[in-house]
Amino acid sequence: MHNKNFLHFVAIATLGIGISFADKITLKSGTTFEGKVIKETETEYVMEVFITRTIKDRKTYKKSEVASIEAEAPDLKPYETLKGTLPTPNGLTEEEYTTLIATKVRPFVEKHPKSQHIDEVKEMLATLEDELKRVQAGEVRLNGEWVSAEAWNANAYDYDAQIELGKMKAAAKLNRYRSALIAYDELAIAFPASDALNEAKDIARGIVPKYLSIISAKASSAREKKTEREMKVETLPSRDRTRVKNAYAEEEARHQAALDAVKESRSKWLPEYDFDERTLKSLERNISSFSKTLDRPSRERKSNSQLFRDGWEIAGKGDIKGIEKILSNMKSAKMDDKYLQLIQARLEANPAPEPKEMEEKPEVTPTPKPAEEEPEEEEAEEEENEEEPIEEDLYDDGVEEEESSGSIVSVILGLALIGILVGVLLKVRKSKEEE
Repeated sequence: MHNKNFLHFVAIATLGIGISFADKITLKSGTTFEGKVIKETETEYVMEVFITRTIKDRKTYKKSEVASIEAEAPDLKPYETLKGTLPTPNGLTEEEYTTLIATKVRPFVEKHPKSQHIDEVKEMLATLEDELKRVQAGEVRLNGEWVSAEAWNANAYDYDAQIELGKMKAAAKLNRYRSALIAYDELAIAFPASDALNEAKDIARGIVPKYLSIISAKASSAREKKTEREMKVETLPSRDRTRVKNAYAEEEARHQAALDAVKESRSKWLPEYDFDERTLKSLERNISSFSKTLDRPSRERKSNSQLFRDGWEIAGKGDIKGIEKILSNMKSAKMDDKYLQLIQARLEANPAPEPKEMEEKPEVTPTPKPAEEEPEEEEAEEEENEEEPIEEDLYDDGVEEEESSGSIVSVILGLALIGILVGVLLKVRKSKEEE
């Protein structure tokens, strides 16, 4: 069919180019070409085709030579880009939700209101908008469940590790083994001794043998593929040969730039390029070496996930001494500072109760009991009983005073007698002297 408005029919906003071609032109000779019609004039169609997986070329066909042309439905590619949007991945942020809605889902609804997929996409949009509200309220989606902000903070280290683990799982599910192992390394660096890392090791043990087999096969055939490609290029017409050689040179330059970036980051997961035998051999050795590390028995150490949970619980009690030890252990375990800050913030929000000072109790003066009325004889007896000890005390003091007085008198009398005797003796002696 010939349609002057063909480009208006096929001109859609594509989000990526793959090798599954959108349009097909069949010439009157019976020859069929697949690609993407990018221009239409009164007399010609200009189609973009792929010479190789990554190299594109443009072909021009006269309308007089075209028997038929089949165009892809304008909503097909945009719809295909939305596949896999739901369920959303772990830990999608508010910004990521907003971008997804604004750049993919809502534009489809607005541009393709009559699409056969419109009801499905509208439902997808409603789901994403509902999830965005929950994220704005502080909740986080994890493994299909919604976790409140409070619950997330209480298990922040483990939950953040689970987010990274989710990236590895998603890549492994799609057989993107290099991406999965890159995610494993990021998890091991950011969350050592985490519960999630133990699970990641089990996943790695499952995918490493498959990845090693693929890379070994590529490494062994890389030289042959490169030689074959060079021979095919030489068979092309001069104009096409130059263009293809330039395209290959650009492709190799991009690969070398990616390789340099990976080497600078000191990652062992080198980029794959089917024609680079040397790099593929290095990657093969790295995979084999990594496989052996997975089989080594790991040193027993306390789970960092549990260490954080313990710190959170102790901080909630305001136990300053206990937290000092926990924070020290967290630093030794090389946990990110943000987890130490979460524990510190919880401690500040739950200060320990101040010790109560001992208050001086006021002296309590006993209130005298009201006297009961008793007969006068009993009152008299009580008065006599109260006076008895006083009389005894007085008596005792009098005895002591009499004893003291008697002693003094005796001393005085003794001295007086001595004086008289001395006087008598002196008088007698004097009388004898006179005679």
